[in-house]
Parts: sequence; C-alpha cells; structure tokens
Amino acid sequence: MSDEQSPPPPANATPSSETNPLAQLLAGGNVQVLNFPGGATGGQNPMMDAKLMEFINQLLAQQAQTGGHEAHEEEEEVDTTPEDPNAVKNSDTISCRKCATKILLPGKSTLIDKEIYLHYERNIDGVEGETESQFWLVTNMYKFENIAASKPVANEYKYLICANCEKEPIGVVYLNDDKKFYISKNRVSYE
Repeated sequence: MSDEQSPPPPANATPSSETNPLAQLLAGGNVQVLNFPGGATGGQNPMMDAKLMEFINQLLAQQAQTGGHEAHEEEEEVDTTPEDPNAVKNSDTISCRKCATKILLPGKSTLIDKEIYLHYERNIDGVEGETESQFWLVTNMYKFENIAASKPVANEYKYLICANCEKEPIGVVYLNDDKKFYISKNRVSYE
C-alpha cells in the first residue's frame, strides 16, 4: 500500500452508492464511484462520453464471456523461420546509441547483408542520409525490448526508432513485409 494520497476528485464529482460499468469492470462494482454531471467530459463532448460507455460495455461483455480471466499479455508469436546453422546472431545486447535503452537482448536477431537507405537524425553537410549494408534481422516483433515505428513513409515503409528517445531512424520495416524488422548494425551500440 502506498503512502501517497490520491488527488482529490474534481469539484463537480459527487459520491454515489450505485455502481457504474467502469467500476464494475475495474473492481466488480465493489467501489464507491463518482458521478460526473454531464458524463466523463463534463458535458463538453457527449460523443466521447457515448464512445467511452460503448467501449466499457464491450469490455464488460468480453469479461463476461471469459469469466473475468482474460490474459492481459498478448501471446508471443512463434517464429517458424528455419534456422540457418551458419547465421550470425547478436551476441551482445543491442541498445540505442543515443540514450542506451535496450532494444534487443542477445540471440534475438540475425546479421544479414542488405542495402537500405536510412535518413540521418538531421541533415549533415546537406546530406540527408546514407545507404547502410548490414542489418540485424528480427522476424518477430515480440523479440524487441523497446522499439517504435514512424508513420508510413511514401506508403512503402516505416522507420524503426528507439521508443525512449526517438532521436534517429535505426532501421525499417516494409509495409508489404511487416514480419521482417531491419535494425542497422551501425546505428546501435552494444553492451
């Protein structure tokens, strides 16, 4: 139990002994709930209030179907790619070279030769980027410890970036082959 106190409820909230769907979802209805006049947004956005209630009701229905024992973690996809006995796996932890956040643990990627153009964090002497030729191939997104993707670029690919600092592109994933993630060997650090 934490020593921190909860922030006080908003001024327009009033205690209620009745249960609402959110309280039912979160604690089986065994909590005192707060009613907000005009809904969760104080009447400012009735459409948002309606969508929120629809979402909560969907969660309640799903919980009723599973008996409340739904797994909260997604199952890891099984990589069925045949292992090449000569493949070079990363033997070190791969980290962001800008902030040192872990991206991949040892043994989670395979070194491949492939030419891919990656932009720099910012233009360097008028040059926007360079073609990299060695990449760590990851065939299962659940192998990453930490990764984020940009919005689609030219409707062809997304840049992969450190989810912590988001400083520079470190790799790509192609939209037409979204099971292969390419992390540049030269744009990461090793521990």
